[in-house]
Amino acid sequence: MTFTVKPEQNNHGLLQVEFQNKQGLPAVRLTFDADGQLKTKTGARFNTIAKYEAGKEYKVNVKLNVKTRSYTIKVNDEKESTRIFYAPVDGFERIMFRTGEQRYSPNADTEPDTDDYDDLPQTGKLIPEAVFNIQSLITKKL
Repeated sequence: MTFTVKPEQNNHGLLQVEFQNKQGLPAVRLTFDADGQLKTKTGARFNTIAKYEAGKEYKVNVKLNVKTRSYTIKVNDEKESTRIFYAPVDGFERIMFRTGEQRYSPNADTEPDTDDYDDLPQTGKLIPEAVFNIQSLITKKL
């Protein structure tokens, strides 16, 4: 699959791209991070794939292989590299583009409102706008 992203900044905000199975469980995550680097999740850590600049288009080609639990990634005309999934899956059915970190709360185990309930820290704080234009997405089953 191939997608093209044009970030409008490279010093704040982030875009995460996840490849997920039919239940929505991810196995591969790419992140256009706030430090100007495109990273891939490798277990509990992240590895840098490439640096990115504001206003420049990035064509990202990803080939997923469930049998080998690995994928190849190529950004623009750079050299293709092979990585492993950070979690096993039996197949892929979803691509998710998300701005900001993954949200885990509230969930089914979140305590209901009580008398000692407080707002989350920094609620209402304005943050700088971050824009990531997704120019195209092409998928094909191998």
